[in-house]
Amino acid sequence: MATIEMARSRSYHRSTGGEEQTRVYRIEGRPTDAATNPDIPQIGTELVDRPDLICVDVKADYMTKNDDFEYALVIVRYSTEQAILVNPGDMKFDYDFAAKTEQLSFAPRVQHEGDRYVDPVGVKRTIGQFGESVSVYRPSFALRVTKLFNKVMVGEVFSHLYHAAGKVNDAVWNGQRPHTMLFLGGDVPQTGQDRWTGTFMFAFDEGEHDHPWFKVNTQTKEVEGDAYWSELYLSYTFSNLNMEQEPTT
Repeated sequence: MATIEMARSRSYHRSTGGEEQTRVYRIEGRPTDAATNPDIPQIGTELVDRPDLICVDVKADYMTKNDDFEYALVIVRYSTEQAILVNPGDMKFDYDFAAKTEQLSFAPRVQHEGDRYVDPVGVKRTIGQFGESVSVYRPSFALRVTKLFNKVMVGEVFSHLYHAAGKVNDAVWNGQRPHTMLFLGGDVPQTGQDRWTGTFMFAFDEGEHDHPWFKVNTQTKEVEGDAYWSELYLSYTFSNLNMEQEPTT
């Protein structure tokens, strides 16, 4: 029995302005045959003459007629509003901007060049020397990456996720300078058959600033010598995480 188109429908969503269209087909065999039937559109294909309508769902129902033969009714749904995460490897990027407060103790005034500080200049005032601090607002930027995995992909990236947590990027990553994105970790719950949806957080600017250290005389409580600097976080090759956006043209 050939594939027969049984019905069509069209609907509009006033709240979003989106459009949906459906096609109902009848095919010989069981619902699983719809996945391999060349006459049944598959998820991700465009509707003929309507490239803005993408197939977002294919549903097949098992049917019989007087127990004489088996067939399936297949409902194919097209929509102008597509889900972002459909196939393993699909990702979406969300950005959070805020101003956070922190208690700041005075530190040496330094000169900034490129992405690193250089020798202290001008007046030096050591951290905590005068017991002073001030509450200040600091810009806060976070990147949240959501990615759809299958089991093989989870296995490939598992070790990198573990070793990258708490570290910063060692090279340019997603358009950000080296040592500016701190990987805060994430979670990867299973959300379907052979499907895991991971959500990962990155904080910007956390690893850009070196940390000052001072030698203090325990008797006089005075600082001896100049400050020396050390990086607060180790770095890691973030390209191993496979979470880079496609370059825009």
